[in-house]
Amino acid sequence: EFQVAFDKGYLEATPCPQGQFLELTHGSIPEGLVCTYFSNGPGKFQVGGQAIGHPLDGDGFISSISVKGGKAFYRSDFVQTPEHVAGKILKRGQFRGTFGTQRAGGPLSNLLDLHVANTSNTSVVDWGGLLLSFFEGGQPYALHADTLRTLGVATLGGAVREGLPIDLGGLTLNAAFNALHRLVQRSVGSWAHLHPRQMAVGGEAVTAHPHVDPAVRRLVSFKYSVSPRDPAGHATRRLHTHFTFMELDGAGIVVERVPWALPGYAFVHDFVLTRAWYVVFENPVSVDYHAYMLGLAPAAASIRWDVGRPTVVHLIPRPGAPPGARPRRFELPPSFVFHHANAYEQGEHVIIDSVHYDSLPGVGTPALGKKQAQKAQRQGESVDPQVSYSARLRRATLNLRTGVAARKLLHPGYLEFPSVNETCFGRAHEFVFAETADFEGSKSGLIKLDMASLEAETWFPGRHQFVGEPQFVPRPDAGAEDDGWLLACVFDSESLTSRFVILDAHRIGAGPIAVALLPHPLPHGLHGSCSDTAYMPTHGAGSATLSSNAVPFTPPSAPLLGGETSLQGTGYEAAALNAAALQLPYTALASLLHASPDEIAVMGSATLAWQAVVYGLAWTWRPGDTVLTGVNEYASNYLAYLQLARRTGARIVVVPETAQAELDLTALAREIAAAPRRPVLLALTHSPTNSGRIYDAAGAGAVARAHAVPFLLDACQSVGQVPVDVQAIGCDFLSSTSRKYLRGPRGVGFLYAARSAWDLLEPACIDLHGAEWVARGAYALHPTAKRFESYEISFASKVGLGVAAQEAVDVGMDTISTAIAKVATALRKGLQGVPGITVQDQGRRLGGIVSFTAADTPAEVIQARLLEQGINVWTSRAPSTRIDMEDRGLDSVVRASVHSYNTLDEVETFLRVLRAVL
Repeated sequence: EFQVAFDKGYLEATPCPQGQFLELTHGSIPEGLVCTYFSNGPGKFQVGGQAIGHPLDGDGFISSISVKGGKAFYRSDFVQTPEHVAGKILKRGQFRGTFGTQRAGGPLSNLLDLHVANTSNTSVVDWGGLLLSFFEGGQPYALHADTLRTLGVATLGGAVREGLPIDLGGLTLNAAFNALHRLVQRSVGSWAHLHPRQMAVGGEAVTAHPHVDPAVRRLVSFKYSVSPRDPAGHATRRLHTHFTFMELDGAGIVVERVPWALPGYAFVHDFVLTRAWYVVFENPVSVDYHAYMLGLAPAAASIRWDVGRPTVVHLIPRPGAPPGARPRRFELPPSFVFHHANAYEQGEHVIIDSVHYDSLPGVGTPALGKKQAQKAQRQGESVDPQVSYSARLRRATLNLRTGVAARKLLHPGYLEFPSVNETCFGRAHEFVFAETADFEGSKSGLIKLDMASLEAETWFPGRHQFVGEPQFVPRPDAGAEDDGWLLACVFDSESLTSRFVILDAHRIGAGPIAVALLPHPLPHGLHGSCSDTAYMPTHGAGSATLSSNAVPFTPPSAPLLGGETSLQGTGYEAAALNAAALQLPYTALASLLHASPDEIAVMGSATLAWQAVVYGLAWTWRPGDTVLTGVNEYASNYLAYLQLARRTGARIVVVPETAQAELDLTALAREIAAAPRRPVLLALTHSPTNSGRIYDAAGAGAVARAHAVPFLLDACQSVGQVPVDVQAIGCDFLSSTSRKYLRGPRGVGFLYAARSAWDLLEPACIDLHGAEWVARGAYALHPTAKRFESYEISFASKVGLGVAAQEAVDVGMDTISTAIAKVATALRKGLQGVPGITVQDQGRRLGGIVSFTAADTPAEVIQARLLEQGINVWTSRAPSTRIDMEDRGLDSVVRASVHSYNTLDEVETFLRVLRAVL
């Protein structure tokens, strides 16, 4: 029953990259508590609708809860590794996992594939100005700590080599193997999604358990690789694991390096340290390399328990250790150790408190298969599922003088994810905080163990509720070691909800002093940390932040992803290798707009998309032809009309509005009837740049269809803000951008061209992408809307547009538009109560753009003052929509663009700050 209830916590995570303030359901948050609680763990358990082979192979999902001023702000997102990004567009799993996931197709599809997906799902630390996300089989990833935006692979200032943590013994052998491995990756399709460096041997992995030494304020870590060379560099027939311990200063710079090596493959998940020593437990396991290389089993399922071997504790001297100190080796009874609580020196002894299992826990069992598992169990090599429940906190005491090691049990019950007050790390500690479990009661909880009396205090939230790894935060000016708070998240398997809890560490048995409900259930996490910085949101109803799913495809991220974007190759090769990814914008936009993929063209910008239609139509314009547009037409569009009117003799007619600030459809029909010839174009802006109105585009479309007038809709401000259905609107063409409400990358836009309208015009310009040179004197246009495209475009931005559009489809435009309308309505209502402020939005239907003016303060001054307070707004000046602005006597307006990630709390802050700056 425990396992069934627990496994419900492996559910698909719902990202909340925009963040939101949490609702307290119990108690209050202490005013003195200022921190950000980070956690990391697997959050995606399906690829292309197919389940992965083991929950711990899920892509990393990071959550942050910033606490300050009695409030808690939650944010979450996936680590945007290339493997995760590829998983959004793949129809099935493409990569091998560490624990139980194999590529579909059996052993042949996994043969000689040494690349293991970097899930970046194990731990997370805020250090050196970056949030570092770890996976112990590869390199860490760097993120922005405040936004959780993924930046790319973190090489720790060049201290860590990218690639597989395998060194075959020299550059020549590595190069030869890499050539073979590239062929393997090309044959299975991984090459299209990963940078060549990520698939090459010669790299180094970094432990997922770095630790902060509070005495010197350094982040202490280690990197490792496996090689057939011994520590002296001589070739051997046996593999060696080569470690380098690294100590990073507060700026994230490696200031100390200590090399060390062990014979064989050393499975080291965690380590600890004292003032003088790095402490490493060598578990009695070995690896069946043949099973892994031949594609029979993933990495963790290839690990075997070596019956009869002792557990070995290694002490490696740190910089500053006593003169002449050399590595030491101690033997303990066989056990398997994942996690340590702490270690410290006491006279001639080194004390280490760790969680010991009776043998190898069942982390990789699912990959073995039933027959292989039964065979291995008969041979005494396999994992035993019951061993997972044998986790006990034990103390190892190493006598430096005699070389003898002893071990004793500290607590008889289950205990995992141990931690101490971080200020005691590497020094003697009085208390251990950890997760505990009541298996018969089908629940887990928290435990506080007094190391002097060995008395335990526990708290359990209730049946079928499971607590994650706790984090201790000391109270400011704390006097005692347990003077502070315990922070954790609780998953309820019955209601499928998650809660953030804060307990007084003095008396955890009293239960939480504050409880906040998370907006989405949080899957079981692995490890986390607490930062002493509270990353509360920067308030603002300003321009859109990128969708986190689109971030890896933006050019600024490319250098941080090893000098390339997530798409591999250049030019023609890149187009061929990434054909599936490059198709995404067509299918996603078609779904979003209720169109067909062949009616979508991806352009370098919305302006280019709009110009492709207007300048294409203008080939046939004659003097006296009529171009119809609206009062709120954007300046760039109107400038084109003026230029084409000068060139062709066409006339521009501005259709007036009704008293309710709506497009006058009667006047539109009248102007069409009055034109000397059928108008050559009706071009309107759906949602203007200078106000919140959203025009009745469908009404205009009905009039245009009735008179067979080509209808172009500029939807830059509306796609991604409100549902846009080109069938219901009846437009022939629609242009829009990626970077506004759709929240995709800049430098890319798109055009919808109805199939029925393709014969109305020739594209203004064509190249070999949009047309084919079929004979010396002839060409043929592309048979789809791609006739409007040109070949030269950022492939990465193109895919980013598709990813952003697909996210809008997945979330649902009704959901997005409702969220925007709720906050925008509250902002308009609040602005009406601010003395001297006039809301300038007009029209029956208002959207997310909120425009206003102040009686005595120019819009540009308000913009500058708000920006000083961290609030991002914009100013629309008269030249941007000259006809409307002049008709209303406005020089400029302040424009606050409300998005789905803005909150009502931000509205209150906006209004408070606005009052202060006026």
